[in-house]
Amino acid sequence: MKTFKKIASIVCILVIAASYVITIVSVFLKSDSWLAWLKSSIFITVVFPAILYAILMIEKYLKNRNNKKD
Repeated sequence: MKTFKKIASIVCILVIAASYVITIVSVFLKSDSWLAWLKSSIFITVVFPAILYAILMIEKYLKNRNNKKD
């Protein structure tokens, strides 16, 4: 599971970083939809870490549940 945690964390960081880069580029290029990109960036910044946290909490719960059966 440690490999899963590392991969999930790296994917989360990459998605958030890509979101920021896309937002900055759209603002500097004066894109018509820069406000939508900004809103989606804020959404991703909040949601992805929350999803990662939920996944880790579920993994911790399942790990503890399996240890109690042994």
